[in-house]
Amino acid sequence: MAKDVREKMIDGAIRLLAQRGLQATSFAEVLELTESPRGSIYYYFPEGKDQLVSEAVDRVGEHALQALGGLNTASIEEITALFLGLWREILVRSRFEAGCAVLAVTVATDSPELLQHTRTVFRSWRGQLAALF
Repeated sequence: MAKDVREKMIDGAIRLLAQRGLQATSFAEVLELTESPRGSIYYYFPEGKDQLVSEAVDRVGEHALQALGGLNTASIEEITALFLGLWREILVRSRFEAGCAVLAVTVATDSPELLQHTRTVFRSWRGQLAALF
């Protein structure tokens, strides 16, 4: 149960980051969206909002890498279509009200640590795509 609350909070942060951006994503909004107990935010993320955002960025990064997994025999066109299709799906499902949570953090953060974190995720995507191509 406890892990479920933490996981829901990370997923909620991803959703809010993709829809509203970094500045408009607060602990209170994450709690409301995920219907999590108020005390859980500092229990699971004692380092604060940056810790939650960092873990959300990690999860988005991993989801994209997992989607690219197993494409070793795919053509460049198929790989490109799949990767762009991931982002297209987010746009279409949200009626163009959500985008990439990693990008949302990248363009809005003033934290060198979060910026480095997003840079690492983008580099991992680029590295995986380059290896597949």
